[in-house]
Order: sequence, then structure tokens, then C-alpha cells
Amino acid sequence: MNVGQRLDNINIGLMLLALLFSRLAPFENFLIAFAVLGPLHYVTEISWLKDRNFFMPRAHDKWALLLLFVTLIHVYVFTGAFVLSGAMKNGIKSGYIAVAVF
Repeated sequence: MNVGQRLDNINIGLMLLALLFSRLAPFENFLIAFAVLGPLHYVTEISWLKDRNFFMPRAHDKWALLLLFVTLIHVYVFTGAFVLSGAMKNGIKSGYIAVAVF
């Protein structure tokens, strides 16, 4: 099993574990995601975005993005896109299973 398959299997397991936890304690799961994992995600993402110059060139462009993307839908869509992108890039069956589990 190569590194990509191993990582896909870990991601699948973590998603299934999150599903189970969501069914057992939905409010607590939301609270942990909102208060801990969300900010942690954005802290780690800032340097990645800055390195790739993904910030808006004009200051007023941010308002359009703010209206469209500061929602749970944005997190869901972009996470799904990244999972699918990784599956397509690696071409491993377990990557597509991870997309289906997601």
C-alpha cells in the first residue's frame, strides 16, 4: 500500500468516525468544529494562501466573497473539491472512495 492509499484510508476512517460522533453528539460535534477546528483550519490555510498569492488584488473585492463564501456551504464545497482534486491527481481507487464517503 503506497502513501496515497494509506492517507486515503486514514481520511475515510476519520470521516466515518466523525459521522458516528455526529450521530451520538451532534451539538458537541458542531461546537468542537466551530470553536476549535474551524479557526485551526484558517490559521494553517493563511500561509498557504499567501505563498500562492491567492489574496484579492483590490480591497473592495472581499465584500463579494464575504457575502458568498462565509458559510458552512463554502467549507463543504471547497473541502469536497480538494478531496476530489487529490483523488483525480493520484488516480487511486481509495481516493474516489474517500470522495464518496465525504
